[in-house]
Amino acid sequence: MTNTITRELSEEEKKKVKKLAGKNSFDGFKAKVALAVQEHQHRYEPYCLQCALTDYKIEAQRIRTEIELQGGAISDEKIYDQIKLDVQKYSGHKLFDKIDESEAREHILIGTSKVNKKIGIHRNYQCKRRNHGLAIFLPNKRLREEAEEKPKVEKKDAKDQTKSSTSSTAPQPPVQR
Repeated sequence: MTNTITRELSEEEKKKVKKLAGKNSFDGFKAKVALAVQEHQHRYEPYCLQCALTDYKIEAQRIRTEIELQGGAISDEKIYDQIKLDVQKYSGHKLFDKIDESEAREHILIGTSKVNKKIGIHRNYQCKRRNHGLAIFLPNKRLREEAEEKPKVEKKDAKDQTKSSTSSTAPQPPVQR
């Protein structure tokens, strides 16, 4: 057996030690963004994760250089405390261009044969800010819900149009027989 000699670090040495692995400020931000992504995926809405992470890195670099110029010591805690990014600003249909839709198909085993069945669609979006691509899967159940919502809106619009056309005060041309 070999004996190893170890000693405890002094307080001054502990301050100089840098952690090579473990949680840092970026991990904390990624956790916030992950919750936002999960929330928007549950509602089948686009969310630009890449823009959020890029903006965080840009802001962290800006703060890091600002601290260096002031002659202060850089720590992850200082950087994380100064970064104030709203994770909700990277979502919403107005931030994305809808490119196209494609069918999502899956092979399903029925008896002894495989059947290619449509299980939903993929909606492809492109971020207007940095042109990041994004695809959202919508299952058939969600598509049926959307189809049920659309006719209700269209029926209300049709009723409003018929009321407005019959109640107009403009003179009607005479009907010739």
